[in-house]
Amino acid sequence: MCFNTQNLGITLQTKGYFRLHIKERTVVTLKAMYDIQHIQKISLKTAMLLFNTKILSILTYILNLIWEKLTEKDLHSIDGVKQNS
Repeated sequence: MCFNTQNLGITLQTKGYFRLHIKERTVVTLKAMYDIQHIQKISLKTAMLLFNTKILSILTYILNLIWEKLTEKDLHSIDGVKQNS
């Protein structure tokens, strides 16, 4: 049986994996991307500022602490967000 717990915004799994955390981050990031309405009407500079402040910060939350433990599948999930932007 595998137990999961969320603490300070990171989902911890008993086996030491972070798959659920990465999945949750990617879902929240994609939702945040679709929340930005009429993006085609704003300048590229403003769009990049929005991306860097809103989208990137959601996706990379705590990533620097768990980077070494991520699997190839986790990295593909993160990269998939970039493909949807």
